[in-house]
Amino acid sequence: MAKDQKRAVKLYTEAAAAGHAGAKSNLGYCFQSGLGVAKDAKRAVELYTEAAASGDAGAKSNLGYCFQSGLGVAKDAKRAVELYTEAAAAGHAGAKSNLGYCFQSGLGVAKDAKRAVELYAEAAAAGDEVAMGVSGRLGRYRMRWSGL
Repeated sequence: MAKDQKRAVKLYTEAAAAGHAGAKSNLGYCFQSGLGVAKDAKRAVELYTEAAASGDAGAKSNLGYCFQSGLGVAKDAKRAVELYTEAAAAGHAGAKSNLGYCFQSGLGVAKDAKRAVELYAEAAAAGDEVAMGVSGRLGRYRMRWSGL
């Protein structure tokens, strides 16, 4: 089946108008990435914000990324960590991986290698491919970190 991004945007727009948080999040991703619409980071942030307010964990994670990278908003690492934490608490694997990166790098939080490894491991166990790769690389260094 051929991908029809413009049709997907139309359907997401209709569902978002009806209040579907997941559709708002997906539509936000379309605007963030330029899939079926012109790229518009500010519109993506608006949609992610609406979906996040409805509790959508994916939207919280994506909004966190926007704050981390300054995409459509001013960079705010602490706000990114807050959003990743909320999404991770809801079980979002990608948010756990992103939060692990924050702890690994000291982005918006104090560096904490042990916590980073824990988060990467949780994300990898939940199927996050980025975390799987990072966990494998970090596994070689676990003995260096106390308590691991």
